[in-house]
Amino acid sequence: MISLIVYPNKLDKSVYSSYGVEQSSTLLSTLEGYCSSLERDQFMVFVNDKPLSFEHWSACRLNDGDMVEVVIEPKEPITIFYAVVAVLAVGSAIYSMNNIPDTYNSTTPKGSSIYDINSQGNRVRINGAVPELLGRHKVIPDLIAPPYKTFEDNEQWLLLLMCVGGGNIDFDHPDKLNYPNDKLIYIAETEADRLGIDCQYLIAPPGSDLTAHPAHQIMYTAPEVANGEVEIEVAGLVIGVASSFNKFLKPASTSSLRLIKQELIGGSEPIEREISQQWPVTFTSGSNIEIEGSTNDNGFYSIVSVNDNRRVLVLNKLDTDGIDDPSWTGFVGSGLIAFSQVNLTGSVDGRKSGPFAASKSGKSARYIWIDYKFPRGLGKLNDRGSIDELTVTFRVEWRAISSADAWQAAMFTHTDKTLDQLGFSQRIDMQVDMRAEVRLSLVTSKLDDLKAHDDLMWVGLRSEVQSPVNYPHDTCLLMKLKASSALSAAASTKVSGIGTRVIPTMQPDGSFVTDKTRNPVNALVHLLSTSNLDYLTDLDHSRLQYLNDICASRRQYFDGVFDNQLTFIDAAKRMLDVGFAIPSIEWGKLRPVRDDANRVVEQMFQPDNMLSPLRVREELIIDDEFDSVEVEYMDSTTWKSSTVLCSLPGDSGTKPKKVRAFGITERREAWRYGMRKRREYKYRRITYLFDTELDGFNCERLSCVGIADEDDFQGRIVNFDSHDNVALLSGIIEWIPGEKHYTVLRAPDGSPWGPVEVYQGGSDREFVLSSLPPFPISQGSQDDVLYRFGVLDNIETKALINTMQPAGTEKVSLVASGYDERVYADDNNEPPT
Repeated sequence: MISLIVYPNKLDKSVYSSYGVEQSSTLLSTLEGYCSSLERDQFMVFVNDKPLSFEHWSACRLNDGDMVEVVIEPKEPITIFYAVVAVLAVGSAIYSMNNIPDTYNSTTPKGSSIYDINSQGNRVRINGAVPELLGRHKVIPDLIAPPYKTFEDNEQWLLLLMCVGGGNIDFDHPDKLNYPNDKLIYIAETEADRLGIDCQYLIAPPGSDLTAHPAHQIMYTAPEVANGEVEIEVAGLVIGVASSFNKFLKPASTSSLRLIKQELIGGSEPIEREISQQWPVTFTSGSNIEIEGSTNDNGFYSIVSVNDNRRVLVLNKLDTDGIDDPSWTGFVGSGLIAFSQVNLTGSVDGRKSGPFAASKSGKSARYIWIDYKFPRGLGKLNDRGSIDELTVTFRVEWRAISSADAWQAAMFTHTDKTLDQLGFSQRIDMQVDMRAEVRLSLVTSKLDDLKAHDDLMWVGLRSEVQSPVNYPHDTCLLMKLKASSALSAAASTKVSGIGTRVIPTMQPDGSFVTDKTRNPVNALVHLLSTSNLDYLTDLDHSRLQYLNDICASRRQYFDGVFDNQLTFIDAAKRMLDVGFAIPSIEWGKLRPVRDDANRVVEQMFQPDNMLSPLRVREELIIDDEFDSVEVEYMDSTTWKSSTVLCSLPGDSGTKPKKVRAFGITERREAWRYGMRKRREYKYRRITYLFDTELDGFNCERLSCVGIADEDDFQGRIVNFDSHDNVALLSGIIEWIPGEKHYTVLRAPDGSPWGPVEVYQGGSDREFVLSSLPPFPISQGSQDDVLYRFGVLDNIETKALINTMQPAGTEKVSLVASGYDERVYADDNNEPPT
């Protein structure tokens, strides 16, 4: 079997893929057999660390154990890399998991991502993933429905229905003793609880009833009426007034009025007396008057004729458009009626505002809302400087859209004497569900007088949409904000919170209790439980408990929000990365594997149990290599992106490698994370590649193995004298005068036993064991026991397994990185101030 290593980026040798390729006669035939479509100038080829140009490919014969490296040139690297992978891979390829994915979410999220500095406002997440908070983090809720405004008690309120994220999220104030009822909910940078009654909110855990808060009702707002910028002024007949308080008209017939004057002759009751001589004002045919003071006969009338001798006016009633009303049958009352001579100057056309659709196409509703206001107040300034009452009446009409049905109507009347702006919202029950068209018109007239404040603005048309009473899987935030000087319009759409996820939390005995948690292990278990996997059968409990205890003691937290779709394994990598761990699958179980210091060798590999010579690749330090690491993380104080520089003594810090630490929100942990990366880049530069038989399956990701090559003192015990504990060795060993010497033996399961001290035997191929191992040292049908020999400091070379790739049923290709204790030197240190 030939080992094939593919590097998609020639500038970053830490990212690669390893494959097993069946042996072929020449390099050219091997590549042509698997990759006939590649252009030869798109990649370089190295055989056993030596570059080989195209003209030598046909003459290069490959032998079992050879290593072929393919380095993609920087010409459309992504396309070429996947082409190489597609045609060269045999069987399943296990990629290097050193390549942690981009630790922030997509820079173009579909909702209100906390990680997108350009979109930190509440928005609708259309067809997007529900954000998943794990740990403690700032969250920007997404709008479930468009916000809407309404008037209550002459005050305008904004109502918001928002989804915070999946699952149960706790927003309790950290200082519960002094702030037992406060929550970490913010409007812009102000705590919502500081706004008092101007901000009424409800945090609704999954499945809880939302009907206690008015924002649960979803509304459709007609954009034709109010789009946030334009409001409709309701037009009406404009009148000029010339009236006298002591002049009245009395019906003389069903269609005429007679002018009289009220005078007090004596006593408490007035006595009516006809006025003599002339009209107090001049009436002409075709002019108009307004009747007031009568319950049934109020309104506008046109003068048909004038009888000056009898002081009688023949009238015809006008409708709201200022034209003759054919349905009028005459006066109803018979008592005194006050009148005003008026001049109708309003335009007849367009006095009705609308009609506008109250619901979206294909939708219907039973209840509609009309929002309107009097922007200059309602009243009339008199000559004394005070305000007289003024009355405005308007009509709302509706019917099924595009139908010839008769209009249904409701009347609303307001009387007031104030120059303060007034606002109202009226709910109308249309009795049946329909997609209605709605129009609005004034019944009373507008006064052609600067002292009159009677402007009416139609500012909103809404319809109630059928709304859920709960959301079974998500935490919701319902908010009602008063529009006041304490809160700007821009701030009202910048609602956020600092929440902690409530999920099953691992206890010291391995059990789980639902509670707030920031531990990455609990996040991983939750992720698994939501991915249709079984905690009892699909997770390695002992490894989970170990990592849980380590992260708890070191305060290594995972605090992040997943707000875009992600694969299970990529999410698991991000969660475990904060604890210097990676996900691994062994024997059908997912287990977290931590890159710890003080590792103990778990398996031994040397030429006797390798199928090919050990290949060692060391990356040399080059002049333009980065000299430090700059970590970008989300700061839990400001909840904005921050950076910390991580450098070793002697680093200039002028060419830092930039990395992102998703899930880390504390400067100390970000610095430790960056220092681990910096030390890995500097001290973990040796890679070992070798093939074994099925021994390789005894390893897992990050297993610590002991590696030896032909230059080391190692081999097999070919004979053992159990009486004198003398071992006959397959190779010659050398003794250093004055030094203690040791051996490490390989147990039948591949694990090492030792080191134990040995003494010089009778030849340069013998040593005497100071103690016996717990397994027999025998020959015959069993595998020979392997040994290593030397002084304590150099008896073995440690390495960490990166990838394991099976090649058939009897061979495993392994790639390992050199182990160096210096990598872990800053794990417990504090960052510089």
